[in-house]
Amino acid sequence: MHRYMSERDPHAEGEIARYVELEAGDETVQHAERVKVKCVVGDPYEIWDVVTDKNRWWVITNPQKDFPSFDYVLSFHIGLMMRVQSRSQGSETSSPHPLNAVARRHEQAEQLHDRAIEPEDYQAIGMRLRECLLVLSSVMQQQVRFQQM
Repeated sequence: MHRYMSERDPHAEGEIARYVELEAGDETVQHAERVKVKCVVGDPYEIWDVVTDKNRWWVITNPQKDFPSFDYVLSFHIGLMMRVQSRSQGSETSSPHPLNAVARRHEQAEQLHDRAIEPEDYQAIGMRLRECLLVLSSVMQQQVRFQQM
């Protein structure tokens, strides 16, 4: 099976296998394969598919230095999920706001930024932010006209 994998790194495979065996306890790694490397905001994350004698595990590398322990990671995760849930509940009940179009374009620019690699990607982000600024300008002009009436 290993001969069909591209770009093997036996040292990295061994590290991942040791990590999974340490975390999984009584399981033995039979196969570890780096499936993909994904850049998010310029940081590379490796995605590994690991098969043991009992289970299958997904491992994502690039340890976060901001989270010194599992407790911090768990607290962050729970807080993030609560925010996401409250945001989705709040959007159903609220009426459209004039700045929603600006916020939507800004979110689109952020999403593009998270996937950006090539210079053309960053150029597209600049264009999206330009659109955001134009919409903001238009909304602000409408608000000023409305207040003057």
